[in-house]
Amino acid sequence: MKVAILLLADTLTHSDMGRATIALETAKELMEAGEYVQLLFEGAGTKWPTELRKKENAINWLYKSVESSVKSVCSLCACDYSVKDQLKSSGIHLAGGDSVTRSTTRWSPINSVFSVEPEGMTKF
Repeated sequence: MKVAILLLADTLTHSDMGRATIALETAKELMEAGEYVQLLFEGAGTKWPTELRKKENAINWLYKSVESSVKSVCSLCACDYSVKDQLKSSGIHLAGGDSVTRSTTRWSPINSVFSVEPEGMTKF
């Protein structure tokens, strides 16, 4: 099975942490079962990669276990949530490219679920 997991949750509340944990744990379990997983971050979820890389983050260990499955982070969303520069400096792939900004780009599904490998992908 091929699975794409899209994380949209913000980083502000305990519930948001729960959503991120479930997404990462699901990715980890699927990877351990030998499945192909792509983890995508969009909207407020673009804040997570930077937060999860911090050693003091409670689920840093979980993120590290699935970091290889991170396909991309929406560049336009990262710009909107002011994390684009942090993501660029950490080497995370920005879907849409480094030059995308709100002032130069109309909204489009830059990191759309349709950008994942469509052949046999299960998206949730």
